[in-house]
Amino acid sequence: MTSTPLVSIILPIYNAAPYLKECLDSIFSQTYTFFEIIAINDGSEDHPETIIELYKDSRLHYFENEANIGVAKTLNKAIALAKGDYLLRMDADDIQRPEKIKKQVDFMLNHPETSILGTSFSQFKYDRPLFNNLPTGDSQIKLELFFKSALCHPTVMMDRRMFKIHGYRCNENQRTAEDYNLWIDASIGGLKFANLPEKLLVYRQHSNQNTFRYFDDLMELDDSLRLKLANFFFKKIIEKYGRHLYLNFIYNLFENLNELKAIKKMVLEIRKSSIPSISHQEVSQFWKIKWENYLLNYCYNYNNSGAADSFRLARFYMADASFYSLKGVKKKLLFILVCLRLKKGPSR
Repeated sequence: MTSTPLVSIILPIYNAAPYLKECLDSIFSQTYTFFEIIAINDGSEDHPETIIELYKDSRLHYFENEANIGVAKTLNKAIALAKGDYLLRMDADDIQRPEKIKKQVDFMLNHPETSILGTSFSQFKYDRPLFNNLPTGDSQIKLELFFKSALCHPTVMMDRRMFKIHGYRCNENQRTAEDYNLWIDASIGGLKFANLPEKLLVYRQHSNQNTFRYFDDLMELDDSLRLKLANFFFKKIIEKYGRHLYLNFIYNLFENLNELKAIKKMVLEIRKSSIPSISHQEVSQFWKIKWENYLLNYCYNYNNSGAADSFRLARFYMADASFYSLKGVKKKLLFILVCLRLKKGPSR
């Protein structure tokens, strides 16, 4: 037992009493048992302590904030209290599969260079489907971070040394997106990521989650975080082409043909850039695929406004190497037909 790493499960609780018992039952049903739970009630109004009192297990440590201080401050408080070599993030409304912790511990022991390990996930009945086909390798996770978080926060296990040695913390000035910010800081710092492909967590959606409560803040923060990462690795390129152009590309937003040509030049320069710990071939291929997707979406959603614009765009598209790939053949043919017939194309 003494040679087995101790896992500290970080469990912030805020108005999640209807789901808390199911969550805790899934933790105590794990095949891996050498863990502690740091559960912190962050000013809940639904009395989660009545659920906590049902468990007479010495591995469960319960704390209460005097008032609601937010998830970032609560996570930092829990991390400071934790004793484990590995920190396992968990939300009080989700469920872990019985083998989750065991599989993550085994991976971390066999890959000590990895600091952050997530897993894929399934969902309860959802209001909106979430992307769970997550990249598994370090390079692909880091590249995907330029567009969105490539890890599901409540699945993540972290090597505690990233906090003790590197001094990382959840940003307490943010009401949401604290995980995305942490992954970006870790990526800039050169730490290693991985995702297990198995769906080892069942993720729940409801209106009390920060994603819904602070949705507008989340959108604004995500933009600032994308630019934070881009400015670190592509500072001169972002200064040359502008934040607006870069974010339009990230979001698949379309304005005009001149902007499209500028975005192509920007992406070509990004493809020539270097990112430490990622091969140049991987960087180039990743941004190549993103450009192809953007161009295909642009052309398919292009609003035809006359012969001159139609033929200019068709000529631009057909001059691009991506036109001759087999990807999106139906969309490509439809676009060419729209141009030739000079009819209004699909609306944006």
